[in-house]
Order: sequence, then C-alpha cells, then structure tokens
Amino acid sequence: MVFEKRITTYACSICQMTYSQKEDAQKCELLCNKLSKSPEISILGLNSRTYNILKIAGIDSVEDALGLTANYLLNLKGFGQGCLENLHQRLQLFVGQKESLVKLRDPLKGTNTKRNARRRQVSKIEPLFESDEWTNREVDLPELLKKQITQFVDSQNWVSLYKDYRWNCDTWENGFPDVLRLETQMRCSRQNGQIKRKDILDVVNWSMYNYSRNITSPDSIPIDKEDQENDGKISLLQALITLEQNVRGLEATCLTKALRFAFPNRAGTLDSRIVRVFGIGDPNVKSYQWLSIRTHKLSSVWVISRNRMWYLEYEKWLQILMRMVTLINDKGVTCPHPRKFLDAGLRSEGVWICADVEMAIYTYLTGVLEKAENK
Repeated sequence: MVFEKRITTYACSICQMTYSQKEDAQKCELLCNKLSKSPEISILGLNSRTYNILKIAGIDSVEDALGLTANYLLNLKGFGQGCLENLHQRLQLFVGQKESLVKLRDPLKGTNTKRNARRRQVSKIEPLFESDEWTNREVDLPELLKKQITQFVDSQNWVSLYKDYRWNCDTWENGFPDVLRLETQMRCSRQNGQIKRKDILDVVNWSMYNYSRNITSPDSIPIDKEDQENDGKISLLQALITLEQNVRGLEATCLTKALRFAFPNRAGTLDSRIVRVFGIGDPNVKSYQWLSIRTHKLSSVWVISRNRMWYLEYEKWLQILMRMVTLINDKGVTCPHPRKFLDAGLRSEGVWICADVEMAIYTYLTGVLEKAENK
C-alpha cells in the first residue's frame, strides 16, 4: 500500500527562505523587513562603548554595519576585540537572512599568535557564494534602465569627455602614460594566469590610496587562464572574489581597479563617484539611480557600503558599461585612442571598450559632483 504524505512548509515573503514552522517564517520575515529598511544600529542593543564608536565613525544603520570588514572595524579608534565580539554577537540576530547578512571577515588569516587565534574564532572567513550559480549567470537589465542608458549615451559628447580625462600625470595630450603602463604590465601577468602583488601595489599607488602599507597578499594570485572554448572569457565576478580572498587591507574600489587594468575590454571600476551619482547615499546629487548600492561619508571621505549586494551591483555596473560600449560603437563615434595604445595592441582603431567609456564617465562625474558641491 502506498501512503501519501504531505508536508506543509512556510516561506518568508521577502527572502523566500522556507521553514517547517510558521512561527519561524514569521520571525524571518520580521527580521528581513527590519533589514530592508536599513534600521538604526540602536535596534541591535549594543553596549554603550561599541554603539558610541560606531556612531562617531558615521556607521548609523544595520546595513552599514553588515557591509564593514573586521579589519576596518578594528582600525577604528577605541574599537577593540570586545567591541568586535559584541557587534558580531548582536548581528547574529540576522543570521537567517542569507541573502542579506555579510559575515565579518578575518583580517589576520595565516598568523599564529594566541590573540589572533581568538580573533579567528570571532570572524571566520565564509565564502559569499557557495556555488558557481552567481558567478556564471547573465544579468538582464530592466527595459526602463536600458532606455535611460540609451538617453544618457545620446546626450553626451563622448569624444570630448574622453579627451578631457585627467588623473595625476595621465592626460590625453601626453598619451595616458600610467594607464598604458599598468594595462601592459597586467596583461602580461593575466596571460600567465595570475595577478602579482606588484601589480596590485602599482594600481594602489596610481589610485593614491593612503593605506598601501596595510596591504598583505601572496606574491602572485592565481587567476584562471582565459578559456578559448568560452570566447576567451573568464568570470570577472569570480576573479573579484579570488582577489578579495587573497588581498587584505584593500578597499572595494581598488579591488575593482585591479580588474579594470587586468581586463580593460570587459571590466571597470566601481568607486564612490559612480555610486554618488548613479547609486544611493549622496543627498546633494539628484541624478540617475541605476544602482542599489549605497555610499556614505566618513569624515571627509566617501565610502562604499561593502555588503553582499556590492558584488551583485558591481556585476550590474559592468553590464551597464558594456551596454554603453555597444551603443557608442553602434552610433559610429570614433574613440581617439593615443597612438601608443594602438601600437601596443591594447586597442583597435576607433573602437570603444569598457575602460575608454569609464574614463569618459569619470570626466562626466567630476563635472556633476563639482556642481553639487558648489551649490
């Protein structure tokens, strides 16, 4: 005799996690709802020392707290191991929200002191992606966003923006020498299936990042060689995760800058300027909102909220860049590459790639933010 057995499951309406008990699903939904509204950190019930240090540092919401690494927190003035344990313990309230919770990462992996061993008990490294599902999928941009991108592309003078790009010694008039050097250098490393520590440090120095002395990494980081059977492409998102797992002390923007120089055809940088104009967080800028990622101001510096959404929004930004590249090339706009880029085989005559478009966008962002700051 065959018996039919039915099992009732309950799902959270926000994160879609399933539970055997209705009460558990209701509890999950309540926490998801709180997290989606980015509540004040006061709901965590932190001790007064932890709470005050976070508030002074400008970390006001649970979302902000989830987006910060243990390394960053331990560098806050007065924020010690006790504060880290207190924050981590209270954040465990949200441990059921797998789509939202970013676990604190261990900044001291590989050291052997007793103190560091205790820290590893508090902030173990957990992979943000447990399978290749996230790193191999295609992102389809919404139709409304596609229309906005088309309107944006049509409204800009891309040749002028590209030629007006300036950063340190890099100008169009002198042939963007440092950009040329870094792309050439990282192309050689990438073709050998790796990114070297020297590559990372050179990009950091070019970026004028002030904490290069805190960066630790192996001499070389293995990046999968380009698969000729897959159109010569590797997963940029997987490469980004590999870099983050191997390089300590490097903030989000510099990680994506390393990818930009290693894969200029397909990659770009996700920095605070882009998020201030195309994302959320700067109340003085009323422009496009293409990205759901946030940025907030710490002292005089704008910082990207580095939670799990950061990876997905970076992937979305790459899709936006690629769409702009296609539209600009389809319009027949010729990119005025410096001659040395063509001679080195880094560019094809007149053809725009992601790195070119992003350089032009940087000029556009600079103008938008200068106007906002002068109001």
